[in-house]
Parts: sequence; structure tokens; C-alpha cells
Amino acid sequence: PARWCRYPRLNKTEAAKKIETLRKTLEEHNTRYYVEAKPVVSDREYDKLMRELQTRGYVCVAPDMPGHGATSKPPPASFAYDLPAYQNALSEFLDALALGSEGDSPIDLVVSGFFTSQAALLFAAAHPDRVRRVCVLNAPLGNGHKLPDPLAVYGRPFGMGKGANADVYKLAYFGNEFAIDPERMGVYEAPYVGPDAAAARDAFEATATATSLKDATSAVTAALSKGGRGAQKVRVVWGSADKYLGDAPMYKWCEDVRASFDVMRKVGHMPQEDFAEETAKFVSAFFQSEGRVG
Repeated sequence: PARWCRYPRLNKTEAAKKIETLRKTLEEHNTRYYVEAKPVVSDREYDKLMRELQTRGYVCVAPDMPGHGATSKPPPASFAYDLPAYQNALSEFLDALALGSEGDSPIDLVVSGFFTSQAALLFAAAHPDRVRRVCVLNAPLGNGHKLPDPLAVYGRPFGMGKGANADVYKLAYFGNEFAIDPERMGVYEAPYVGPDAAAARDAFEATATATSLKDATSAVTAALSKGGRGAQKVRVVWGSADKYLGDAPMYKWCEDVRASFDVMRKVGHMPQEDFAEETAKFVSAFFQSEGRVG
């Protein structure tokens, strides 16, 4: 689960300077966020999509949230893994890199995932001074969306799902229209089979149980609908072949918060995996547009 943000389009010289500044800041703060040997700070889930956006002149930052990917995995006793905790983590990360802070231009935010997406959307709604626009890629929107089994298992009655394995393979594979190749799937599964496997599993379960998805989506809808319209322009880029999330709740949510949307046919739960190039085109077009609701 992840989300990423980008700066307004920069020329190559400006982008190189900004990237170097971000790298130095990460080192100074000794942050355990994943940094690839590429000119980006990247969440692994977004590798392909971010490469496409780089070719369009964007500087992208994509941290793994605490407990996920290559980021540190504190025990639930010290990190709550609920929406406020994730919002604070995102705020602290942006502060550490001076992104969207006073004297700097607001960021644009792209979100996906079941729970971290809700935290990022609430953060955006609460900080219109830091977040200019928000793009949502196949995340739960409204009360019509439910958790898939690999996440819902932890909420079974009488604690029957407590301690279940983190079935990341099933979660990543069965929501998509197209198969994810073994190498890519290995990247998704890596945190759950390596030396931090037990801590990653605990974080997975804690995230799935700390927050009611219904309460989370209701809070997001209310926050972005406040006063009839949220402060930010919002667009949904949606894969309509999502095996987990249906189209109808998405359309209703867009109407409720006056968001615009682009729908990609024959694209599944992770558009950034199925068709990164097409997804990047929609995201880039939104960031460059006036953002009017169609």
C-alpha cells in the first residue's frame, strides 16, 4: 500500500537539483524509506508508473508507509497502524523533505490501496495548503466497497482470523485483469519472507484491524464534500475490470464529492501494473489541466 506525490513539471536541470536535495535530506534524517538507485525516491509498487511519469518531466516521491515494503516495521504497541498514525507518518515524511511546506509549492498526491489511501485522502483534505490536487487509483470509495478476503480474514467473528498469514500473493494477483509476472510478484512478497517477515505480517494484520473500512470511507467522503466541495481538485483513474472494487460506488462517490474520473476498460485493481503508460497519460493530463469536472 502506498501513495506518491510529485512536484510541478521541472526542466532537467531543475529536476536534477531537486532530486539531489531530496537525497541529501533523506540521508541527513536517516530515514529508513526505500530509495532506489534511480533518480527518484520510489515505492516499489509504482516503479513502472513512475518511470512513465519521469519521461514526462515529473519529479516523483513514493515512500513505503511504516510497516510496508522496505520501510521499518514497528510493533503495533509503538505504532497504531490506524488512519491518524498513517497521516502523522505522511506529514512527518513530507516535513523531513520539506515537501509542500511553507515557501515550497504544494504537491500533487496520487493514492491507492485499501487503508493507506484513506489516510492520505484525509491528510489532503486537512491540508489544502500542502496538497494541490489528488488522483485516486482504484481505492475503496464510499460504503459500497468491501475488503477482499486476504484483508477481511482478520475481522472474522470470535477472532478466528487472528494470526492468519499475510496472503500478499492472493491480494495482488486476484484483483487484476492480467497476471503479474513472477519477478514482480516476488517484489510484493519480499517483505513477508525475509528477515522482517514476522514484523511485516503483524503490521499487515494491524492495518486490517485498526480501522473500519466503512468508517474510513465515510470520513473521507465527508472531508472532501465539506461545504459542498473539497478544497482540492480530485480525479479518479479507474480500472473497470477490478475484481475487488465495483464501478457503481466509484461513480456515486465522484458525484458526492464532485470529482472527475477516467475509466480504463479491461484494466484491473492496479492500473499502475496492468497499463502503466496509459495510467501515466491520465494522471499527467489531470495534473496539467484546469481540473474542471466533466
